[in-house]
Amino acid sequence: MVGAGSVVTKDVPDYALVVGSPAKFRYWISKNGEKLVFNSGNYAKDSTGNGYKLTNNPENFKEYVVEE
Repeated sequence: MVGAGSVVTKDVPDYALVVGSPAKFRYWISKNGEKLVFNSGNYAKDSTGNGYKLTNNPENFKEYVVEE
């Protein structure tokens, strides 16, 4: 998801919210547009029960994969 008025200069990963000029990563979002909060096991659920797993390097969003 890209915030209004943002200038995107690179690919935006799935489930990432980017904002600003240039666009910068802010946080992970669900397919329903909710902010995802990952637990210590790198797992999150949205309000409808969909599960998401953050894999690879959760500290560097360029090296991650979010899986449903």
